[in-house]
Amino acid sequence: MFKVCKNFAMARNLRHTLVHGTWRNVTTGSALRAAAVQPTSDQQKPNRSFVMNLFSGKLETAELFPYPEPLSEEQREYVQAFIDPTVKFYQEVNDAARNDATASVEKSVVDALWDQGYLGPFIPAEYGGLGLSNAQSVRLSEISGSYDLGMSIYAGAHQTIGTKGILLYGTKEQKEKYLPQLSTGRVFGAFALTEPGTGSDAASVKTKAVLSPCGKYYILNGSKLWCSGGGIANIFTTFAQTEVTDPSTGEKRNKMSAFIVERGFEGVSTGPPEDKMGIKCSVTTEVFFDDAKVPVENLLGEVGNGFKIAVNILNSGRFGLGAMLSGTMKTCVEKAADHVTNRVQFKRKLVEFENVQEKLALMATHHYVAQTLTYMVAGNMDKGSVDFHLEAAVSKVFCTEASWYVCDEAIQLLGGNGFMKSSGLERFLRDMRIFRIFEGANDVLRMFIALTGIQKAGKDLRELQRALKNPLGNMGLIIAEGTKRVGRSVGMGGTDLRSFVVSDLQNSAQQCAESIDMFSKTIESLLVKHGKGIVERQFQLARVADSAIDIYTMGAVLSRASRAVQKGLPSASQELLMAQIWCQEASNRVQRNINRIHSGTYQEHYAKLAQVARNISMLRLGRYIAARNDPSSKAVLEQYCRWLSTQAKAKERNRPAPTVNTSYMANLFRGEIEPLQVFPYPDSLKPEQKELIGSLVDPVSRFFEGYDPVKAEKNGGPDEATFQSMWEMGLMGMQAPEEYGGLALPNTGYARMGELVGAADLGLAVVFGAHQSIGWKGVLLYGTEEQKRKYIPQVVNGGTIAAFCLTEPSSGSDAGSIRSRAVKSADGSHYVLNGSKIWISGGGLANLLTVFAQTEVTDEKTGKKRDKVTAFIVERGFGGVTNGPPEDKMGIKCSNTAELYFDDVKIPAENVLGGEGNGFKVAMNILNNGRFGMSGTLAGTMAECIRKAAEHATSRVQFGQKIENFGNVQEKLARMAMHQYVSQSMGYMIAGNMDAGHTDYHLEAAISKVFASEAAWYVCDEAIQILGGNGFMTSSGLEKKLRDIRIYRIFEGANDILRLFVTLTGIQYAGSHLKELQRAFKNPTANLGLIFKEGSRRAVRSMGYGGTDLSTFVADPLKESAALCADSIDRFSKTIEALLIKHGKGIVDQQFLLIRLADSAIDIYAMSCVLSRATKSVRENLPSAEHEVLMAKAWCVEANDRVRINVRRATNGVFLKNYDTMSAIAKNICARQGVVQTNPVGMV
Repeated sequence: MFKVCKNFAMARNLRHTLVHGTWRNVTTGSALRAAAVQPTSDQQKPNRSFVMNLFSGKLETAELFPYPEPLSEEQREYVQAFIDPTVKFYQEVNDAARNDATASVEKSVVDALWDQGYLGPFIPAEYGGLGLSNAQSVRLSEISGSYDLGMSIYAGAHQTIGTKGILLYGTKEQKEKYLPQLSTGRVFGAFALTEPGTGSDAASVKTKAVLSPCGKYYILNGSKLWCSGGGIANIFTTFAQTEVTDPSTGEKRNKMSAFIVERGFEGVSTGPPEDKMGIKCSVTTEVFFDDAKVPVENLLGEVGNGFKIAVNILNSGRFGLGAMLSGTMKTCVEKAADHVTNRVQFKRKLVEFENVQEKLALMATHHYVAQTLTYMVAGNMDKGSVDFHLEAAVSKVFCTEASWYVCDEAIQLLGGNGFMKSSGLERFLRDMRIFRIFEGANDVLRMFIALTGIQKAGKDLRELQRALKNPLGNMGLIIAEGTKRVGRSVGMGGTDLRSFVVSDLQNSAQQCAESIDMFSKTIESLLVKHGKGIVERQFQLARVADSAIDIYTMGAVLSRASRAVQKGLPSASQELLMAQIWCQEASNRVQRNINRIHSGTYQEHYAKLAQVARNISMLRLGRYIAARNDPSSKAVLEQYCRWLSTQAKAKERNRPAPTVNTSYMANLFRGEIEPLQVFPYPDSLKPEQKELIGSLVDPVSRFFEGYDPVKAEKNGGPDEATFQSMWEMGLMGMQAPEEYGGLALPNTGYARMGELVGAADLGLAVVFGAHQSIGWKGVLLYGTEEQKRKYIPQVVNGGTIAAFCLTEPSSGSDAGSIRSRAVKSADGSHYVLNGSKIWISGGGLANLLTVFAQTEVTDEKTGKKRDKVTAFIVERGFGGVTNGPPEDKMGIKCSNTAELYFDDVKIPAENVLGGEGNGFKVAMNILNNGRFGMSGTLAGTMAECIRKAAEHATSRVQFGQKIENFGNVQEKLARMAMHQYVSQSMGYMIAGNMDAGHTDYHLEAAISKVFASEAAWYVCDEAIQILGGNGFMTSSGLEKKLRDIRIYRIFEGANDILRLFVTLTGIQYAGSHLKELQRAFKNPTANLGLIFKEGSRRAVRSMGYGGTDLSTFVADPLKESAALCADSIDRFSKTIEALLIKHGKGIVDQQFLLIRLADSAIDIYAMSCVLSRATKSVRENLPSAEHEVLMAKAWCVEANDRVRINVRRATNGVFLKNYDTMSAIAKNICARQGVVQTNPVGMV
């Protein structure tokens, strides 16, 4: 501690030496920053913003090319003196995990912050601050973000928005009074703008300041919500409505004004700290003003200018968020690189797998872009730019979303390790979630970007119209504009960026230039077509904003990478690679977004999305029955399930056993349609059965209504009363046969119960799912009669919890590489088990374990001995079985997750499960059999998220109307509903097929698990975004759902592995078909039928007509959607065949391609499921039929689009080259164990 503070003191001394010496002018940046947010009319002409001019079709490169040199050598040396002390502060003084756990910061840590001067970085030296420029501060913020985002906000809320108002708008007296307190006086500042009813609509604040009759003070009344640092601040930059007289008309009206309010003023108080998802050490509180007297001299800026002040404070500070998150992303990349270079799976290091290389490359590239934007905006501000507001907004949107992507992918790469608190990644993810909401919600900023730019473009069009009235006097403008338009329309001329970039980036510059021309032409056409009405076209405005963001990011990385080459930086080659792949990806996104803006299909599509959203808002999708506990629930359950069990057994006896593979997806891989498991939508339940299921839903819903998920999470599990109720109701043995005391619930009924528990608590869903879906499922599927009679009654109603024990510290997803070993005794009576299992759900509570271990097995044919996995039923009472403490996880805290140890455990030979050496098969089939349940469970979670979002959207008023009326909110709600509908459709389809006796469902089950787990993550995340700050608070319940959902993409088969499983299993099936065809050609006369059938099919594929026809399977309103699905199937099948012919067995190593094929397969199955289900609804005339048709149509449009893109990426040479580039980037990252480039200021 002393050593670190000593370094801080040295840095501060250097600061004073430099500021008062010859470096004063180059080290302080406050004058430039003040100019940046208080422009004069002369400074505003001409506007130098690249993005702003982009909307008008003008290329303004002054703030883009060349990349700004953010710091002079003197400035670099000055800030360098602070870097080592700052790093040591975060490594030796600050404890991020402790701050997060206690939601506080120790006094010694706060003192160290003050001692180093870190809380006054922007404040000039004459007021005691460091006087850093924006670019200098970025470097320090990167360091803080790389260690602790909570602390970054703790300090950042004070040093940027907390003090900036006084720094930028304060009078000399205000600065002299307050800035010394805020820089060295150990007084915190806070920014108090948001109110309970305003959110992003800052102009609608209701807090009011009334000037006293004596004119000496204002009386302030109102409250502010979610004030970062509000609990520790003593000075608040506060905004309130004041009565202002219009000087031209004399009319009085309310306008917002800004005030400096001290906590010591009578009537100022704060509420308790908010309980939040993340940034917990930042004390977020509500602030109350009750007749608070604020002296008139504490008015900040001019009366009535509060909105301008608030916006400019936020604009001038937004780049700082990107700086923090750039540091966070760097750490995430480093942690991921370290893991994949050391972790061995399937006998290879993870970094050798192409799908891992792609993830790493894209993570590093997103970080590179974010860092590039941050330093570019900061550098331009330091040069005196006054036109940075759009670029700052672009930077904030991009950096917050890029960091979310990067951290999420790092967790996925680390698997279960990433979900544990010890990794630090889950804390980063929780912390960064708020960054997409505060200081301008990203959805609002997108509208700000699009509308501000379009407003500028509209003015330019009016100038041209005026010029045409006097052509002789305005010939220059007319000719320039006409030439530009002709160049765009005929596809020649237009924008040319090649002179700004190095030779290796010429193609990338052309991609950016083409994007610029497409964008500018689109803006003009939208203005001509819609005029002022464009404001209401939010579906299109969102695409405009995303295109602008992509174009600016392309320009920025082209500029920075060119600089790296020109300066001969060691990272130049890596920067070139990242710039190239980014421009390729971004230009493709721009093209897609522009096409969607113009496409008539997508105009209709957006109209459908809007209607879906309106239906949701009216119906409040996801509403559940609220009732009281009913003691008769167990009787209802048993009555229903026993009756249904009898019906199911009768069906099973009369059902013919299939002789061929009837999997819909397996057959699609070989270009054939097998409709049996998709069309028509399975319905094995009769009306009376459905009625009984309805009667079952009510009592189970009542049970969950009395259950408290928050309490269960805090306690680390359900209480004894909850467990007892679940045993008594039969919920712990839903699928066990009646003869063993179970409910004999079929898969369809299990899926419905999963929906109910998924809506209530995913943590509890894991408790009872891990127990019965995988815990004792092996005994049910593979147990002998003796094993079933002995163990199933115990786990169904005997109070014995079961667990599935497969994963080990070194195995992860590679189940075949487990090291636990069971050695058979000499007399063959028992096995001796030694080893350990990690991340076992229920591991600390379970007394019955399905355990997998290596055993020595003799091959009956060769007599050779080798190791093979065997499954065992292990009782804790055997002795030698112990467990570690519960794991500290990101979510599902209600589920006890622990490591299990086996030390010389004696297992009776009769406890072998499924036969010696068959353990791998047993494990896979247990997992396959249970995966469908995740779709039902997560469909319930999604429905609840949609309910909360719809409830908020229909009651929340922003900008004068309910937010349900905004196009961007409608699009979110519609997509959320569609994802839930697809997941639910998949889950029930698979369950119905399983109940019908089909056994070829493994590909479909894997697809449903991948889709549902990713859909739930998306839906819950979007629900939080719709609720804004409310969603980030624990009281909403959404942040808990998001934390719980995250593990579903990892456990029971990580999604990345399951994607490869889907593709490779399907390709293996398709490959066997090609071999059949090859054999047929050896004896053509005897196999003419097969040859002609195959030849005809290939002919129609290659000629582009005929092909797959699904129209006979669907209702009339869905014929066009069925054609889209059929088109996807034909493209997919043709691609599979082409890749098999090209690569043969080598396709296994083409993982860039395999992932695209998997995503295409998922989309095709999703389309097929919703077409089938919506058709069923139409034919049965269900009340929801029209709504379901809308969702099915909308889904098929987008899914077909994705399939086309993925198929193209699997075959197009440009993208294949791009994958090679990603591979090279990833290898460079792993060689460096992190990002390769330094920051643009050239400092470590």
